[in-house]
Amino acid sequence: IQSIINPIVRSGGIVIFVLAGYRAAGVAGAYLVATGVTAMLSLVVVVRHTSLLQFGTPSTRQYRSLLSFSLPLVGSTVLWLLMNNIDTLLIGVFRSTDAVGQYNVAYTFGEVTLLFYLSLGFMYLPEVSELFGEGRLERARVVFQSMTKWIFFLSLPFILVALAYPSYVITFIYSDTYEPAVFPFLVLVGGFLTHLIVGQNEKTLIAFGENRFIFSSDAATLLLNIVLNIILILQFG
Repeated sequence: IQSIINPIVRSGGIVIFVLAGYRAAGVAGAYLVATGVTAMLSLVVVVRHTSLLQFGTPSTRQYRSLLSFSLPLVGSTVLWLLMNNIDTLLIGVFRSTDAVGQYNVAYTFGEVTLLFYLSLGFMYLPEVSELFGEGRLERARVVFQSMTKWIFFLSLPFILVALAYPSYVITFIYSDTYEPAVFPFLVLVGGFLTHLIVGQNEKTLIAFGENRFIFSSDAATLLLNIVLNIILILQFG
């Protein structure tokens, strides 16, 4: 539902609303519709295929273990959302709305680099979690290496095209107005490339139960991100 239905509904809704003339409001409406459809379908699956919402079902309460495992990941998700949006916010504070639009184009399009990294992560996490639970760390290492190679191999064509023809790619999909987004686009592609090279480290840490380390790392990254944004936006735009 989250990986297939949600993006299909969102993308289709954006096309329909924009063609109907709603522009930015149409894009927001498409996100709203996709989120609503995702929530309703998820609820249907929970009701039909689990006993979670059935009254009178015997249950074992495990609040402490659930919270100790999940709270750091909840905090990391909040920090990650802040990290993804603080850039745009600070550009808007220190620069013009044109700069915000150019950066958003560069970031959105550059994020396509992570398409296989993010999607294959859903396959990787349950597999490596099971191997860790069984104590088969050598097999987990092989899976990690294979996954990293495949993600890099599948992502390489887009990276090569982006690096070889960045100006053409940006202006062909958008317009000549967004040509100033080419340089930040290349910088972002270089940054996203590090994810592909080092592999599914975060998913591995989750499988190994190192959630607090993930949270502390994200917190340090967010702080560094804010400081560097303030310094570099004022210097380079």
